Amino acid sequence: MEHQAIELGAPGGVLSGYACEAGDQELLDYLDELGSDGEAIVGLLNKQCPIVAVIQRIFVDEPMRRRGLGSRLMTHFFEKAENLGAAAIIINAPDSDHGSEGVELAAWLESYGFAPASRVNDGAIYIFPAAVASAVEDEV
Repeated sequence: MEHQAIELGAPGGVLSGYACEAGDQELLDYLDELGSDGEAIVGLLNKQCPIVAVIQRIFVDEPMRRRGLGSRLMTHFFEKAENLGAAAIIINAPDSDHGSEGVELAAWLESYGFAPASRVNDGAIYIFPAAVASAVEDEV
């Protein structure tokens, strides 16, 4: 599978990323850059989910927060990722990332079924579904 960009936008928000094979060099480089054991994570993903999606950026303008825009973008990303064959979705959640009214990105991601899989330099890598995250966490 070729690297497939997923770009979603709406007035006041954006969510972007890509879908690729779990063994994709760009995915390995991204995970290593974050400070994780990219080899171990990619090796496990390759066994369980040959195609994965990566969320690189999600942002909602302050005045648009708490109106469901982020949720709509996330739902559309899930649909696009599934249509491309992705069985897992990966995102980096920095410890300092707080959204609307102090809601942390990590808590918001967990409400969608993401779970922390590996600590990295400034936060954690979260993976959907939680079962895959748990398997990665056990290996790393």
